[in-house]
Amino acid sequence: MKKKMLLFVLIMMMLTTLIPAPVTASSNDDISVMIVRQYERLNERLDNVRFDLRFHVQFETPPFMQEGQVLVPLRETAIALGVDAHWDRDTRSITYVNNEGVTYVLTIDYDYATFGMSIEDIQTTRLDAPPQIVNGRTFVPLRFIGESLGVYVYWDSGTRTAVLTVLLVQYEPAPTINLGTMVWVPATGQRYH
Repeated sequence: MKKKMLLFVLIMMMLTTLIPAPVTASSNDDISVMIVRQYERLNERLDNVRFDLRFHVQFETPPFMQEGQVLVPLRETAIALGVDAHWDRDTRSITYVNNEGVTYVLTIDYDYATFGMSIEDIQTTRLDAPPQIVNGRTFVPLRFIGESLGVYVYWDSGTRTAVLTVLLVQYEPAPTINLGTMVWVPATGQRYH
């Protein structure tokens, strides 16, 4: 009898390893967000400098995917992108301004965002996924936030990583040297009287 029971237990253990585990919401925990800051300094002397700074955003509450869109915690994402985002508890909305002076307003559970530079200029656009509150945290659609800030957003499905590329270009004109009444531009070798 003991042999039959032991054989039964062994067979059950082997069979349970063949049955796949159900997929749950925790399968979204492996989504990561990487910020790539590409710095480039251009000048007329053609001694251009370019380098990338890459880092993964650390989230207290992990991002998740809903309806094919990555939603990320607002606070950590805003800090990583250098954006001052404001949460209004009364209206349940998020407000931020991009570097061109355009103000964006997203409201929790609302499929549209409003934006504009002034009251007369307000427009609306449909979001692929509405912002929402999960476990007391405000989550926003990453692609919309990134693109509204002029950031290139790329989804790498192989590594389940959203890559946000920020291009920072600084242009420096070639220095001029004043030689009295004559100006010499070193980059071109030109002399002007």
